Amino acid sequence: MTTAPTKKTVITEGAQIYCELRGNGPLLLLITGAMGDAGFYSPTAELLAARFTVVCYDRRCSSGDRTSNMRVGQQARDVTSIIKAMGTDKAFVFGSSGGGIIGLKLAAAMPEMIDFLIVHEAPVTELLPETGAEKWRSFHHDIFVKSQLDGWMSALPEFMASLINVPDTPYPSNLNERISGNMDCYFNIE
Repeated sequence: MTTAPTKKTVITEGAQIYCELRGNGPLLLLITGAMGDAGFYSPTAELLAARFTVVCYDRRCSSGDRTSNMRVGQQARDVTSIIKAMGTDKAFVFGSSGGGIIGLKLAAAMPEMIDFLIVHEAPVTELLPETGAEKWRSFHHDIFVKSQLDGWMSALPEFMASLINVPDTPYPSNLNERISGNMDCYFNIE
């Protein structure tokens, strides 16, 4: 049974962070990777809402104001503000891809905010042996330069080819439209 989420805006350090809450129980915060927003985890949040209060949110600069600071430390502070705005001092945290990096930063800077952290496929290039790290630094640099010269649409195919297990089924049209709006921010800033 699909239920409409409760919507909430968290104001923090110059940004308005849009959040969606579902369910009851311990707080579980889902942090999406690049290009995603609160709607990215909606089906997962529905499933988990029977046991948790699940919070999905638009990361700073995603699906909204794209002019604010997007550094990882800033986004980890955003997570602490969201957790506190939900009326608690800590949460279970799941982060995938860039969301995993935010979760790791949160764990390093403010471990008291986390009950449990699950990090999924975080692109932690600097933890690789130097040859692997240099390969991925070069790859990301080339993607960035391509997006700067020819736009994000020219960089997208090469980026997508680097990913593993990308679903063949398209996202729902409203989510796909929002994600498309986040592409320029991802390729040019993040």
